Amino acid sequence: MPFFKRNFRLNDFITYPHAFVIGCIADKQVDADIAWLTPYNIYTQVESFHIKDLAKIELNRFREIMDNSNPKHRFHKMVAEEIHCGIKNIMDTYNGNAANIWGGKPSCAVVAKRFLKFKGVGPKISSMATNILYRDFKVPFSDYSSIDISADVHIQRVFARLGLCSESATVDEIIKIARSLHPQFPGIMDLPTWEIGKYWCNSNVQACSQCYLREAYASSKSTTPLQDKEQHTDSMNRYGSQQKKKLNRFLSNDQRSGD
Repeated sequence: MPFFKRNFRLNDFITYPHAFVIGCIADKQVDADIAWLTPYNIYTQVESFHIKDLAKIELNRFREIMDNSNPKHRFHKMVAEEIHCGIKNIMDTYNGNAANIWGGKPSCAVVAKRFLKFKGVGPKISSMATNILYRDFKVPFSDYSSIDISADVHIQRVFARLGLCSESATVDEIIKIARSLHPQFPGIMDLPTWEIGKYWCNSNVQACSQCYLREAYASSKSTTPLQDKEQHTDSMNRYGSQQKKKLNRFLSNDQRSGD
């Protein structure tokens, strides 16, 4: 049976929408590759991956599965409990079909709130989940303004180096900056910024020559940390003009047919 390993495919998403929810639940304090292997690790250790069969599995069995997974999640015991609760939530609240979480073209805010009802899912993961649904799986929403950027360490680093915020900026401050840059869809800059921080602008190596925001970074180094509103706006506009060139690839395909 075809199934994802490191990346979800569209057929997997349609057949096993609960796998997406499981991946989101597991995506915390470990490398993304480890987190998103969790559905596959469960799949290989059970007789059936259908939601009704997963709902019959006891918590102790989920603990065994997570403990035997390779690679093992850093918080495998905690995630096992959260997945167990998540499957129950899907069965009780969404009639055994995780696609009902995002089906019917709801607002992105509603979908994010639904994800927040899952144990172990906070604002960062709920925003990430909603963003992936739209960006990668072309799930239609009635609006996109509530899809925020998921400000992890990579995004925080890039924003600070661009002069958009101080190195000690809070997650809330970074979210507000992203909203100012792209009010109609703040989360659109999540993946490109994360990729910059992960591959070109990490804590040890700065491959500036490969980064399409190098000009914005160079100009930000010649100024002091942003203090007043006017400086802040100028820097956001400079960053936005560079970023939007890359981000337009996501906006250009606005046909959310799911095919």
